[in-house]
Amino acid sequence: MDQIFKCYMGVFLLLFLTYTQAGIITAGGQVVAARNHYCRYVQQLEASGCSEGEAQKLIAEAKEHGYNLVIVVDPDVTINEQGETKDEILRYSGRISMDYQVTIPFLGVDKMEQLQGSVR
Repeated sequence: MDQIFKCYMGVFLLLFLTYTQAGIITAGGQVVAARNHYCRYVQQLEASGCSEGEAQKLIAEAKEHGYNLVIVVDPDVTINEQGETKDEILRYSGRISMDYQVTIPFLGVDKMEQLQGSVR
């Protein structure tokens, strides 16, 4: 009778560890996917010169993938050697942040993470 208990306990522990490890690997995949999307969004925004139309398109695309993307675009004011600001704006810069969800269903982990950076 003692052998049967040990056998079932071994099977239970094996299944528990298998599901736990699968959840951790899945969570790692979610983080990698979110970072890849974030890097692509930053590259596309920089390539477009921080245009408002591209920012709106990226926000809509991120929402389709389940991410919350926030883009703040500021004019890059240039200052000459005498300390005077130029009237024309030569380029734009901005800040970008993206929220994403990491879940491990078997362990009940549901965590919100955020990536932040700047765009030139």
